[in-house]
Amino acid sequence: MGVTMKMITAAAVAGCLLMPLAGAAAAPAMAAPAKAQTVVYGFGKLCPDGKWGTPAVRPPRAWFTLACEDGIRSIRWTGWGQTSAKGLGKHLLFNGIGFTPQSATIALSDVRVHSGHRYFAHMVIKWTTRGGKHHQEIYNWKHSNLGWFWN
Repeated sequence: MGVTMKMITAAAVAGCLLMPLAGAAAAPAMAAPAKAQTVVYGFGKLCPDGKWGTPAVRPPRAWFTLACEDGIRSIRWTGWGQTSAKGLGKHLLFNGIGFTPQSATIALSDVRVHSGHRYFAHMVIKWTTRGGKHHQEIYNWKHSNLGWFWN
């Protein structure tokens, strides 16, 4: 065998040996399965209908109570984890003739499971009125004789 033939043979053997490694490097890495995000029920554009509805992650608004006399809009979530969520928004409290928006904080916690979805079942909304009085509302996602609501 001549020098040229030996070089070609060596290159071919090296290529065959390195090919499996190149294929492994080119293949996408398999990511660990993502853990499903914890959701919240009863949030949306409309008054709750007493049913579980659509699970939501970082919803922008919510209405509470059967008569929709309370709610929060323009929510900016500052954190959304597996066991808690926190955000800022405008608390809407019915004042008899309309809604008075107040800057507020919202916190979700108490994780439970429904139909395979981890969900938040406890909510605290805090705000301060223009007069400096601090307020807090505590709600739990629970069943009443009319259905599922934040009570």
